[in-house]
Amino acid sequence: MTSTVEPLVAVVTTDLSAVTRGRFIVESKLQKTATTGVGWLQANLSLTPFNSIVDPNPWGSSGDLRLIPDLKARFRTARTGSATSFDMVVGDIVELDGSPWLGCTRTMLRDALAELKAATGLSVIAAFEHEFHIADGGFAPAHSMSFAALRRTDPFAPNLMAALEEEASDPKWSSPNSARSSSK
Repeated sequence: MTSTVEPLVAVVTTDLSAVTRGRFIVESKLQKTATTGVGWLQANLSLTPFNSIVDPNPWGSSGDLRLIPDLKARFRTARTGSATSFDMVVGDIVELDGSPWLGCTRTMLRDALAELKAATGLSVIAAFEHEFHIADGGFAPAHSMSFAALRRTDPFAPNLMAALEEEASDPKWSSPNSARSSSK
């Protein structure tokens, strides 16, 4: 037994209910896992956002799949305030023979974009505005968009911006929109 703890990497997929689920592996096994994936089940698509399994579950407990991490879709930062880094790799769900599984949301999106391009010649360029909220911060009241509203949450906003920079998200600005502070 060693005296150090090896960091974990989450190999994840986001399901149709917008819940990100996955398996956790030690970081030293990520490269190997990028070719073999981790075990996944069709029944995982039956998990609801209410922490239950849809009934009837059309798959039962059968139907082995693999969740293959896409190393180009890895997001890692040490700036979370936790003892270990936030380390997540989004993956594709495939059949055991490596072919795409019909329930893989990443495959669905890629196929939809390819169909759009084939039918119209158009491509999608998209951006996302993320909002981060501090719940129950116990902050004194401050005006929306004010310097005082931003400063009262220190060091949240600078730590968030640094974490986004570290994982190459290229954040543009931070703004305390309302009684809750947010960064984009």
